[in-house]
Amino acid sequence: MPQSLHKTSIKLQRVQLAVLGVTAVLAVLMAGRVWASIRNVDTPSPSVNTRAAVTSLPQGGPRIETELVTVLRTGFEPLEISRPRGPFFLEVDNRSEGDVNLRLERLGHERIKARALLTTAPEWQEELNLPPGDYVLSDANHPDWTCRITITPN
Repeated sequence: MPQSLHKTSIKLQRVQLAVLGVTAVLAVLMAGRVWASIRNVDTPSPSVNTRAAVTSLPQGGPRIETELVTVLRTGFEPLEISRPRGPFFLEVDNRSEGDVNLRLERLGHERIKARALLTTAPEWQEELNLPPGDYVLSDANHPDWTCRITITPN
């Protein structure tokens, strides 16, 4: 075999191994996410979420926290969120196995947002910057399903 053909063959093998490695890592990550979501479908814990994930915007922009709310077959998880004023991402993940008609309302005031989460498109994320006060995230189809969101002045 000529030397140049041998070098090309070695390079091709290296590329194939790299692609195989990346594919294996992605498969393991996806399997872990699926397992975690299946494991947590019916185990809500009625806790107050006072910690949020931090999302960094591209190009060195400001860091904005994300508040994750999961809709299960039994209602919202967590039941309450408390956070200081300022912009944040509200992410809602529908794992209830049915359509959800979300409403975000300020207590005693107007509706802020309304969004349908279908089983075919079960996720919603939006940046919000709410003034201090008490808010309720609810499902129009299940009036007893609520997540209270408190925005504090600081």
